[in-house]
Amino acid sequence: MKNLFFSIKNHILDLFYPKICAGCASEGVLICRECEKAIVIRTPQCFICDRRSPDARVCRSCKKHTAYTRMYGPLSFKNDIVREMVHRLKYRGVKEYGVILGQFLAKATSYYALLPKKDAVIISVPLHPKRMRTRGFNQAEIIAKTYSELSNIPLADSESIIRRKNTPPQTTVADRSKRMENMRDVFFVKNATDFFGKTVILIDDVATTGSTINEAARALKRGGAREVWVFTAAR
Repeated sequence: MKNLFFSIKNHILDLFYPKICAGCASEGVLICRECEKAIVIRTPQCFICDRRSPDARVCRSCKKHTAYTRMYGPLSFKNDIVREMVHRLKYRGVKEYGVILGQFLAKATSYYALLPKKDAVIISVPLHPKRMRTRGFNQAEIIAKTYSELSNIPLADSESIIRRKNTPPQTTVADRSKRMENMRDVFFVKNATDFFGKTVILIDDVATTGSTINEAARALKRGGAREVWVFTAAR
């Protein structure tokens, strides 16, 4: 009965809000095959200096600047189709794009063999409760759930890490030192047993300045994580 209800609901939504491709605006699909083919998967590189890094590790000279060991974002946020998918997910509430972005992420990390060997767990970057109430969902959590299902890596309780400050979007802050100051002690680990001694894969939708993911990684390391890897759909 529940599945029937959602089937009817989705059919009604499709009638009034038809699916439109994020790239070419053709109807009936969220992204058509041709536009999907136009999205290039990035090769892994050091997030800080952009040097080639086949296993997505932050290079030795840049490691002192990060709390995470590896960082990979397979899609370019400069790509118009990718940017439109992220915007539709975050600001129009089209959650299916979170699933699509999670699928891209799983495909790319599998192709480049970026998977921990053992003792790994996935967690999404949390939203502040106020922003969560406004948006109604955490876009990073949708991506993380999809990635967890496709990679067979368990997903930690979403409340295991808490965002205790409602900071402004980092893209609105030009000065790097101010970005770092804004994010200081924003996160804290509530359930350290979920992460202790494990490789934690931290998932977000987009990495721009890197200050948010770095501060979340610092909190996870303080909470006992052996290593933190950061995977974002785009960067």
